[in-house]
Amino acid sequence: MLTGQRTPSGKLAVTWPKCYADIPFGSEFGPYAPDADHALYREGIYVGYRYFDSFGVTPRYAFGYGKSYTDFSLETKAVELIGTDVQLSVTVANTGMTFCGIEVVQVYVSCPQGDLVKEFQRLAAFGKTQLLAPGASETLTLRFPLSTLSSYDEKTAETCLEVGNYILRVGDSSRNTVPAARLRLAERVALSRHRNLCAAVKTVQELQAAAPREEPLPADLTVLTIDPKLFRTVEYSHAPKQEALSEKTRATLDSFTAEDMVKFCAGTGLFGESRGFRVPGAVGHTTPDYLDRGIPNRELCDSPAESCYVRLQ
Repeated sequence: MLTGQRTPSGKLAVTWPKCYADIPFGSEFGPYAPDADHALYREGIYVGYRYFDSFGVTPRYAFGYGKSYTDFSLETKAVELIGTDVQLSVTVANTGMTFCGIEVVQVYVSCPQGDLVKEFQRLAAFGKTQLLAPGASETLTLRFPLSTLSSYDEKTAETCLEVGNYILRVGDSSRNTVPAARLRLAERVALSRHRNLCAAVKTVQELQAAAPREEPLPADLTVLTIDPKLFRTVEYSHAPKQEALSEKTRATLDSFTAEDMVKFCAGTGLFGESRGFRVPGAVGHTTPDYLDRGIPNRELCDSPAESCYVRLQ
């Protein structure tokens, strides 16, 4: 890369702010928190690029940004609805004169601001080209399900698509996109229905945008209509089946001391050994110390965390 034989083609998976003060509630988290034992996630949905894009805060480097030795042009050739999926055809051309390069096309969608609060836009799909010589081009096909654009309604316990316009945007970062199409939905769609089992025990005042960002759209923008009859509501609202505990397991749980409970919940931590068996990736294990007492070991994604065990001790 230093000699130009290879061209950088990576993209940032996070937003780099200009200064720490640009991060919402950064002064209330981690080592800066006034109460180290309690962290309030008051950003709500506005995390990362969702905050910077929604509130118009200019970052140092935007989400999806990448530096290259050459330049590219993007042109959306077609947008279509295929069942409950959206498919885009985007032609990428290397417009430079010297260097070969690879580009990553990103598709963002601005969802309608209805009863549910939404960020200005969310990443829905992305695709990477082959190595393109100067003057060469490639057409990428990017496809994603409309369920990607859903939100959860706590009042109705439904994952849904709200009525309104969904604006598709194509670009090479979250801060460099152009509108590619508008999807219209005239009827609310419930994708899945659930039951709220855990009521909030503490109210947290979350960050709210003063007003949705608005911008003029091209007069010739492609408009497609979403057919709500194509969707089927998946029901999860029935009561889950309760499995009976064996007498030995129940007796073991009843005999747990506070230390046993901490040890069982904290487990062996991420990447912990489990009697010769180890699951790759960010997986934590419950402790195998109770196998002989009728309680099996389990693998859990991202948890239990070793730091939790250290803190509790």
